[in-house]
Amino acid sequence: MKYLSLSLIVIQLVGLTMLAQEPCNGRLTEIKKYLASAPDSVLQLAQDIIDEDNSATCKAAAYNVQLISRIYAGKYSEGDSIAELGKEYAKSVGEDSIYGRLLAMHGMNADYKGDVEQAYFYYSKAGEVFKALDDTLNYGDAFNNIGLLYYYLNDLDSAEHYLKQAAFWFESETEDMYNRSYFLSSVYFNLANISFKNGFYNLANDRFFETLHYGEEMQNEDLQLNALANIAGVYIELEDYNLALQYINKALDLTQDAPPSKQAIVLYKKGVILDYLEKDEEALEVFTKSKDLYNSSQQWNEALMVENSIGGVLIQKGEYQKGIDLCKSLLNKKLEYGDTLGYYVICNNIALGYQGLGLYDQAAGYCEIVDNGVEPWDDFGLYLQNKKLYSEVSSAQGNSNKAYELLKEYSSSKDSSFTSDLITHQAEMDAIYELKDKEKKVAVLKKEKAVQEASLKAEKAETEKQKAIVQNQNRQKWYLFIGLALVSVFGVFMYNRFQVTRKQKLVIDQQKSEVERQKGHIEEQHKELEETHKEISDSIKYAERLQLAILPSLDDLKEKLRNSFVYFQPKDVVSGDFYWMQEYGDAILFAAADCTGHGVPGAMVSVVCSNALNRSVIEFGLKEPNKILNKTREIVIETFARSGQGIKDGMDIALCSLAGNKLKYCGANNPLWVMRKTEHLTTEQKEHRSTVVQDDVAIIEFKGNKQPVGLYEGMTDFNQTEVDLFSEDVLFIFTDGFADQFGGERNKKLMYKPFKRLLIDIRTLEMESQKEKLSTFFKEWRGDNEQVDDVCVIGVKA
Repeated sequence: MKYLSLSLIVIQLVGLTMLAQEPCNGRLTEIKKYLASAPDSVLQLAQDIIDEDNSATCKAAAYNVQLISRIYAGKYSEGDSIAELGKEYAKSVGEDSIYGRLLAMHGMNADYKGDVEQAYFYYSKAGEVFKALDDTLNYGDAFNNIGLLYYYLNDLDSAEHYLKQAAFWFESETEDMYNRSYFLSSVYFNLANISFKNGFYNLANDRFFETLHYGEEMQNEDLQLNALANIAGVYIELEDYNLALQYINKALDLTQDAPPSKQAIVLYKKGVILDYLEKDEEALEVFTKSKDLYNSSQQWNEALMVENSIGGVLIQKGEYQKGIDLCKSLLNKKLEYGDTLGYYVICNNIALGYQGLGLYDQAAGYCEIVDNGVEPWDDFGLYLQNKKLYSEVSSAQGNSNKAYELLKEYSSSKDSSFTSDLITHQAEMDAIYELKDKEKKVAVLKKEKAVQEASLKAEKAETEKQKAIVQNQNRQKWYLFIGLALVSVFGVFMYNRFQVTRKQKLVIDQQKSEVERQKGHIEEQHKELEETHKEISDSIKYAERLQLAILPSLDDLKEKLRNSFVYFQPKDVVSGDFYWMQEYGDAILFAAADCTGHGVPGAMVSVVCSNALNRSVIEFGLKEPNKILNKTREIVIETFARSGQGIKDGMDIALCSLAGNKLKYCGANNPLWVMRKTEHLTTEQKEHRSTVVQDDVAIIEFKGNKQPVGLYEGMTDFNQTEVDLFSEDVLFIFTDGFADQFGGERNKKLMYKPFKRLLIDIRTLEMESQKEKLSTFFKEWRGDNEQVDDVCVIGVKA
């Protein structure tokens, strides 16, 4: 559960006690005490108040309590109608404060329901209401909640931006100091989590200590517990395990009255610390207690996390096979809960176990799964740990080059994290020191100024009289001197201007003649350029007409492949990429191809390759994808051989034949992706390193031959893969232009794994809408960068 979301609920309840005095106010305050323990009972009691009382203000407040009860109960689908009723009553009597709180709670209900767009909308609307009311804390909390939205979307830069806005407004509060401290403690807690996730551990620690400071100031043990547990987590990452143990023990002292789930997470962290300290038996005992508490709270996914740690301890004790077997039994359960990151944590543990057994190939397989699935911003600690382990395993396999590359990635990532962290932390400390130093200097200067003013005051009266006499005498002398000086300066100035003007006239006359001469020359060059440009434009237009002639019409494609899209984005006017389709009997043949080069040269090659595909099917009567590519290669090589120059131009291609639910695929360097529900995946497909699993679907990859369609050393016949399709499968074939595009905040290539995740994210849209979404994403990702290559993506729903 999100930490700050609960803080908003608490503040909401505090806020409601400050409503205008109503007959129901006391009853609402009383029933709110049972929100956490009996939310359904609170719903009914609030309904009784709504049914009995005629006051619209009271009804609106009661609906707000009902909405909070649905969030506590986890029954988010019931929340929307309650929120609308409450907002209607609040607006009818002009209760803007209650209306704003209902908007905020409506946003939180949407947030928990997983509707990000709706949550953002209601949080923003709540912010507008509170801004108009000059309600600093609740206005800041709107930024706070939007920041958390971005945090859980893994957009950490946007999250930090909004959370810092929230902190600014919380700091601005000057009246309600208790709630100011509460909000500040919460926002610092969340900023600390962002720093921690980014690997900036010292900065995270400073922010967690801020949370601890406010928790102690307010005597709020829950805040103190959260801060202490997370400070211990930072010291784990900094590898100061003894200090981590001190802080986790302080947190444990505060868990006596805490709910079982809170006790479980603190015990889990203590177990992790004991594991690092190699106190295996103590760690197993603590982990077992944590697992039992999670199970008693019906938090099954968290209990699995603890079981994985128990497996890790067994591996550390040398009971490798026992630890591996336990961890393997958890893998599928993690995927069922949709916990992909937890899945990778378990894979890392299994790899450790196989390393201990000396089974380095198996260890490398699991390391590769983690390496392909985890980015630094997902879990920086896991990312580093796996890089180091994978390097050790590769070295043991005798693959020294790979081991070196992995170790280099590990070292550079770790160094950049700590360097950036230390720079950020040092900058903050320097700023604080500089401010204090300036304050001291200002104080000293003020004292010195006071002494000087007293001394000068005494002398001033004495010298004033003498000064007046001297000034009067000097004034007359200066008038005479100034008059003479002005006359002299003016004479020199006029002579100098005359000389300058004469020289400038000569220069201008010379420049004018030169300009006239060059003008004629430029006009001639301009005319030549226009003629050259026209010739080039005509060539490009001709190439464009040639290429358009080889591409199937989109109407024809839609008729043959009804539920499909083609996203085609050339780098220039014409393209080295092309899409192709032919109907042959009961099968539809379609392909996405990437020819050598782009622009006009690429377009010319595409004409040759497309013609070769057509001849293979129409002239030679071939319909099997592998036989088509074999024949196409012969034709392409034969065509270019006529030049006698050994041209190696050709194409990479993914070619499919679709007949009913039977798909045949053959590829030259380009793969086929199939998006499929996880329930239809085989165990091998689930565990394959190229498979990306998200929610209830996955993208599985079928690879073609690693050779182009063209002249190539070591050519072999192309292989063919046959795939039985399920009713909701979606096929994707594409060229490399989309994944190779530079862009984003780090100005790096998009790469294939984020491309797969993007396709999964937009899967619920109609196929044509998916195409528009891909186009929008590509433009936003590219930003101001030049397009790197031609782009072609084809999607077909079975």
